[in-house]
Amino acid sequence: MKLKKPPDTLEDLKSVLSVISEIRKMSLGLELKYRDLQERYRTLAKYRIDVPQSEQELAVTIESDWKSLFDEAKQVDRNLVRVKKKFKQVCKTWNRGWALGFICDVLHIVHIRIIQMNTVQ
Repeated sequence: MKLKKPPDTLEDLKSVLSVISEIRKMSLGLELKYRDLQERYRTLAKYRIDVPQSEQELAVTIESDWKSLFDEAKQVDRNLVRVKKKFKQVCKTWNRGWALGFICDVLHIVHIRIIQMNTVQ
């Protein structure tokens, strides 16, 4: 699972954060669905309607399984605070370096053009 693997690259970090975001987005809708499912199985049991044991177990454990995944996503997100700050700093430094390099390249080209214009005249 993507949550268990620590991000080594910016793409890995984006992927993990995307998974965490999706889990958060799904939370309310999924909670409503599993609560409805649990109620249906409770009703079936109340009226003594036979249901396979595996389905009964799933209806019982689905809430704790989801909460475990949701809690893990929150914990991973909290643990990534330092990593996110590090990547943010690296990206700022890279962007600053890229911009400075770009400006230097442009200035160099302008300087060459000025020299060329002065030699032509």
